[in-house]
Amino acid sequence: MSRTKLAALSAVAFMLLGVVWAFASPRGSSADEDFHLVNIWCARGDSEICQLNPEVPGVALVPESLVYSWCYSRWPAQISAGCLNNLTTEPVETSRLSTDGLSYSIAFFDTMRLMAGTNLELSVQVMRIFNVIVASLFFFWALKSANWAISRALSLTWGVAMVPLGVFFVASVNPSSWTIIGVGTYWAFLASLVSKSPKNRGRKISLAVGTAASALLALMARSDSGIYLALTTVAILLWRWKFISTHLSKTSKLSLATGVSIILLLTAWIEIRRYQVFPFSFPGANTSSDQPVPAIKTLLEVPSFIYGLFGGQSARTALRDSLGAQSLEGYRPVGFIQGLGWTDTQVPSIVSLTVGAAVLAMMLMGWRTYERTRVLAFLLLVVAFFAQILLMRAYVDFTGTVFIQPRYLFPPALVVIGVALSLRTRHRFLNKFQALGVTILLVTAGSVAWLAVSTRYAIGPEAAYTNFGQPIEWWWSVGPGRLLSFLIVVLVTSIWLIVSVYLTSINQTRCIYLKPASRGDTSLK
Repeated sequence: MSRTKLAALSAVAFMLLGVVWAFASPRGSSADEDFHLVNIWCARGDSEICQLNPEVPGVALVPESLVYSWCYSRWPAQISAGCLNNLTTEPVETSRLSTDGLSYSIAFFDTMRLMAGTNLELSVQVMRIFNVIVASLFFFWALKSANWAISRALSLTWGVAMVPLGVFFVASVNPSSWTIIGVGTYWAFLASLVSKSPKNRGRKISLAVGTAASALLALMARSDSGIYLALTTVAILLWRWKFISTHLSKTSKLSLATGVSIILLLTAWIEIRRYQVFPFSFPGANTSSDQPVPAIKTLLEVPSFIYGLFGGQSARTALRDSLGAQSLEGYRPVGFIQGLGWTDTQVPSIVSLTVGAAVLAMMLMGWRTYERTRVLAFLLLVVAFFAQILLMRAYVDFTGTVFIQPRYLFPPALVVIGVALSLRTRHRFLNKFQALGVTILLVTAGSVAWLAVSTRYAIGPEAAYTNFGQPIEWWWSVGPGRLLSFLIVVLVTSIWLIVSVYLTSINQTRCIYLKPASRGDTSLK
């Protein structure tokens, strides 16, 4: 199958996947979405929905149905999204407005505001589907423009890792949507741009514009995108350093250096504004209360956080979740939050274990051949991933005032996986049996994840998601019922994984042979 056809099929399949996930949950279901919804409707000042308080910055009157869209997640969360039907349009005061512009770019809220109307449910769905379309377009653009090895790695990365966490946030009105899209394609554009593969001027221009556009999309959503873009840029340039130093013209090198400098300086400026000072603290052990060094304690729990990147939800305990427990001498919570959306969404362990195993297996397959520079780039990204976690915890003295959610570090995780899967060989990435096995497992995991998420909101957090005969308290008033919707999801998920994983992994690279990369293996540029 030609690259163009495969790229087009992959983009269409992802669009279908994103649409079905957009209907899996009600408004307010992504983490902190009450904050984002208020900022979207108030992005352009006073309106029929939002009345800003001119005397108190950051305070506004908005409908109760917007402010309390997360009514089903109030602790302890025990109800379905049926509570949305009890909310009124009466204006209530809220201070959930972004006033400093340091964490979120107003550009995301401004764009979503164009689709915001008086019908909240319809407006949110239009925004969600818009973000899915944006993701599909960038995905197609990157697949079509990148060289074959990178294009294949990008498709496999999104195929094995995007469901459920990635697609849940892409198909949401959370700014993390654009960060995942931007960072998740930026590395592919840049890695192909600074390689020997682009032969014609048009393709080089497409890659250059794609690199800039994907970076801009991420920066327009969350300010911490700058860190991920900067680290990705350094890693990719390290990976492609030999080509850059020997093949690029002075003009190209100058243009590349200018672009990289802008990204690094902008990132530094944003981070300095965010933190002003850096009161990082690394407390020592407290033997009287049997508490280890907080940094070591955090690192030992990182596997549970990685488990959360693939939809996992760790067991909750009274001590771990209690704010009062933090007053105990020496007690310092790990500070990780797992799961989709709010912390009350329970996803069966088969999902994260299956997806995590598939990701690990594919990453190991990606190292059948390797270059030293790709290994160094990969190690840099992995070390930076762990360092980011420690610094985020050290910034608050390892207390529980800031919790790290999987969506924060999912974008750089996509880059780590993508670099690992960038295997340069004309042979198939997997044989047909391997590809079929991975595809079946991921279809199962993705379908079960959707069913569990939709059931949590339609019936309640403790509902048996395999029972389709339960009374429904929330569901879409138009369209198919839950059972038919689930069957549609199974079909759509199958199409997505057949295209992005099965067909991509068994397709052979159409390139010419170059010198061996290592240990006699034949590699390709």
